[in-house]
Amino acid sequence: MLSPKVTKLPVGLVGFALFRVWETLVAKMENLMSNWHNLSLNDREGGKLAVKKDRASHEYTLVAKFLTKRVLNTDAVIRTFSPLWRTRNGFKAFGRSTKLDNAVPVHEMPLNTVSLWVQVHHILSGFLSRGVAEDLCDIMGIVDLSLTDVEVDRGSFFRVRVRVDISLPLCRGRVLSIEDSEEHWVTFKYERLPNICYWCGCLDHSDKDCDRWIESEGTLKESDRVYGVWIRATYILASRKAVVVVPGFYEDRKVKMSKSSKPVTGKHSSPMKGNRANITKEG
Repeated sequence: MLSPKVTKLPVGLVGFALFRVWETLVAKMENLMSNWHNLSLNDREGGKLAVKKDRASHEYTLVAKFLTKRVLNTDAVIRTFSPLWRTRNGFKAFGRSTKLDNAVPVHEMPLNTVSLWVQVHHILSGFLSRGVAEDLCDIMGIVDLSLTDVEVDRGSFFRVRVRVDISLPLCRGRVLSIEDSEEHWVTFKYERLPNICYWCGCLDHSDKDCDRWIESEGTLKESDRVYGVWIRATYILASRKAVVVVPGFYEDRKVKMSKSSKPVTGKHSSPMKGNRANITKEG
């Protein structure tokens, strides 16, 4: 008898295939949970359990989604956030929790947006203002307008806080049109950017999980990337004196003259102070 030919696959490829199978099963389970009302339920499944609202937990629950395909290390998460939060009564961490305020399951929460600091570069000097920078960024998501000028003004560029959709490609920039005639390219860069796919610019997967990469069967070259490390921005601290106001020449002279002409208050020195008179005593 001829033995069947067994093809050995690389360990990394096998692991990726198993991950894809697991991901498909999870997606099917979440789809089943969200469409349960379309199922044909038996007597035991359809029997409702009525509970009162006072049985709900009064604890606060924070839900987060980590944009990574790796197995999440809960202990590492606790070590990272515990010194930052400094909670008085401590907290509990769950890998996948289904308990939320108002009895909202985790799988029903979208968790598809994230707030990012966007640096807006290369705005024409005549239009370099906070308002123009925020108007340029409003196309990519919800702009936070509650920030102070110290937080956003960096002199040659502006920082804008925007809540973006992680399933959409990041905006690399935008065309600034002056009176519908002159057009200029404004560049966007992102601070502390998490994992990003350089093939498509989305944040919800890495390069090796991108549909473009999989469909090409790994034949894409680095030159085929439409994103690169240039999309990441370096955080720049605000200068203590971001703007120095210099008065006019004559105005400055007037201020100095007015200060010098004011009478000196306080202790008055004697005109003979420091001078000793030679007194001759006669006979």
